[in-house]
Amino acid sequence: MRALLLAVLLLAPAALAAPELDALLPRPASGSAGEFVRLANHAEEPAPLEGWALASGRRALALHGEVPAHGTWALARDADAYQAETGALPDAVVPLLPLADDGGSLALTGPDARDEVAWGPMGMGMTLTRAANGTWTERHVGWTEAAALAFRADVAPFTRHDALPTVLAALASARRVVEVEVYELTSLDLSAALAAAAARGVQVRILVEGAPVGGLPEGEVARLDGLAAAGAEVRTIGGSGQDRYSTVHAKFAVIDDALAIVGSENWGSTGYAPDGRGNRGWGALVRGPALAGFLADVWAQDADVVRADVRAWLGRTGEPLEAPPPGALPAFVAADLTALLAPDSAAPAILALPARATRTLAVEYLQLPLAWPQGPSPLVQALRDAAARGVQVRILLDGQDLDNAATAANLTAQAAARGWSLEVRTTEFRVHNKGMLVDASLALVSSVNGGEASMLRNREAALLVEGPAVRTYAQAFEEDWSDAAPAEAQALSPLVAAPPLFVLAALAVLRSRRS
Repeated sequence: MRALLLAVLLLAPAALAAPELDALLPRPASGSAGEFVRLANHAEEPAPLEGWALASGRRALALHGEVPAHGTWALARDADAYQAETGALPDAVVPLLPLADDGGSLALTGPDARDEVAWGPMGMGMTLTRAANGTWTERHVGWTEAAALAFRADVAPFTRHDALPTVLAALASARRVVEVEVYELTSLDLSAALAAAAARGVQVRILVEGAPVGGLPEGEVARLDGLAAAGAEVRTIGGSGQDRYSTVHAKFAVIDDALAIVGSENWGSTGYAPDGRGNRGWGALVRGPALAGFLADVWAQDADVVRADVRAWLGRTGEPLEAPPPGALPAFVAADLTALLAPDSAAPAILALPARATRTLAVEYLQLPLAWPQGPSPLVQALRDAAARGVQVRILLDGQDLDNAATAANLTAQAAARGWSLEVRTTEFRVHNKGMLVDASLALVSSVNGGEASMLRNREAALLVEGPAVRTYAQAFEEDWSDAAPAEAQALSPLVAAPPLFVLAALAVLRSRRS
């Protein structure tokens, strides 16, 4: 973790508004023209900038204007470069002081006040951003900063058995707009349903990962061409050299500001199998404006064509897509829900889930590596801690992932040696889930794998569900558990302690990529 040297903002005791440093970008992906500094004002009145200056070494830049009340003020070297980096225009274009890539310091000085930040070598496209508690963290310039959203709404849970008919019914109900953000869109049935919505006048807007592992498959190209030919607005994100996220790995959709879909599965024929025999995964259809509005805002920011990593799909003439007949919407039940995003809010919330278990913990994951690049996996450590305090822990992992084999063997050996009620099973069938059940009363429905990239650098979407709907996921887990074989214990060295959860906010951004 890079050490960031901070200085506390020292202000004379006064009621007058004063600016402070809020964010800076020393090493833009677009070159030095993209450098910027952002100031903030947390007071009730505007903060005048006359008499204030930015200083670095012996150089200083006098400031003019004002920072609005409870607002920010961005100073950029170049307006176009700033817009490409952030999706917005700066408040002022100035001959900005150089911000060193390999480390430096910047001070904001004014009447009887000084605010300063220093940094070490910076990753490309990474900002220093000040959190509400005054600490500085590294975040990519284009990342959203959405807090977890807690709300109550009606939810229709689904698993592989009813995934396709549930989503088809939701898409068939659209009358105004459908927005989809997914890693992969290869399902003929779902593509056809989207094309049918566009044909009846619905505004259909699609955002897919533009640089998936192995490249866009030929089948997906055909689906996107068909959607574009039907009148849908298709965009890709990623593969630009100025990408905001390691991978856009989320799987969500918004329908008419009234319905939202969040799940673990890609929109393909295995995630949404016509016969219900596809991947083991979970999803949720949520009715109400809270989640729909939340995810619509995410889509708008991620899919903004002003961003350097977003491209409009220049599709060829696609083949006609024939939609399957939709069924009726499923039954809904009331639930307490929490919406989470990565890299915004998901990691701390997910890593804290095992600590909430008092009796049982059930985990079903596509990928659960023992270690992150910085050290032992904090998620695996949290599962160990739960077992150590007497919680019954069952972990079901996809058997095709080699990392999972090592995790299963290690945890099985530790459970046997320490007398924990912990069992790990790996599968011969495909587990694509990223789910968790806490005391059979809270479920995690998500696209977030257990590795560092998914938690901290991908765009992911997750939902915590509390209430009677959890029974659907619990039943699916029990079915999958009974179909899987126990893992064999091996004599592996135990894991060392993982870093505490609060360290996650300041983890260095590494270069490895994994979806």
